[in-house]
Amino acid sequence: MLTGSLPFSGENDQALMYSIINEKPEFNFNNQIDIPYKIIYAITKSLEKNPDNRYQSAIEFVNDIKLDNPESEANNKTVVIGLKSLIGTTVDNYKIVEQIGCGGMGVVYKGIDLNLEKEVAIKVMHSDFQMNDSIAKHFREEAKALARLESTHIVHIYAFRFTEQGTFIVMEYVDGTNLDKLIKENGPIPWNNAISYCRQLLRALNHAHKARVVHRDIKPSNVLITSKGVVKLTDFGLAKIKKQDDNLTRTRFSAGTLYYMAPEQVRDPGLVDIRSDIYATGMTFYEMLVGEVPFNDSTSEFNV
Repeated sequence: MLTGSLPFSGENDQALMYSIINEKPEFNFNNQIDIPYKIIYAITKSLEKNPDNRYQSAIEFVNDIKLDNPESEANNKTVVIGLKSLIGTTVDNYKIVEQIGCGGMGVVYKGIDLNLEKEVAIKVMHSDFQMNDSIAKHFREEAKALARLESTHIVHIYAFRFTEQGTFIVMEYVDGTNLDKLIKENGPIPWNNAISYCRQLLRALNHAHKARVVHRDIKPSNVLITSKGVVKLTDFGLAKIKKQDDNLTRTRFSAGTLYYMAPEQVRDPGLVDIRSDIYATGMTFYEMLVGEVPFNDSTSEFNV
């Protein structure tokens, strides 16, 4: 009713079932820019994969979508501004100029740091993630860890902010394109250019791996190319980060992007290590040279 479409889709029944079981619904409210936080909270809770995490009765559900119910768990949350309405606004001294990307984690905008008069990229987390305090805490910890990755070939993170308009990460703005667009627009990349891009990507990964960070989602769309041909690796949203002082690994989500996932990552996401990033880089290198991935079957993700 609110979006005009269903949250899960697939080209056939198998692909649809995979989406229902594994994927998180994305919200596209189009021009409905002032939907209260509690409504998104209620929809998200009703769509939990685990039945135990859903509403346990219809009356619980209806109580959470009463706009005048002071006891609702979601009622005390801040009402968020719809993502499209951020364009042209100023959030925490950052002026939002235009939308430059969108993914499962959030929407990326081009912005201006008004204090420094500097262009930045601002990744605003989807509101359904913000309602979970543990995830919000993990975002902060992850941002702090990734901020230590000082490499020419990794997009720098400048700040992490909690505001009434949402939770967001301020990053280096890259004026250029990405490998995915480059391949789609021009076809296979000349081998000498492909080698240069791959070498720079591997330098970025080597730096991250030394800091005990596994990217887990290497793919052409996450490899930015500046106007001067410099590679900048971005989107560590699925990163696996291991502390120096313990043997525990903190992970946010269990999957990467199917076409670039190593076999062990497909079988068991817990087995992911730096070699999985190497596989995804090899797949990306292949696509640069050939123009498509080697395992490409549009009939179903199961076939892939």
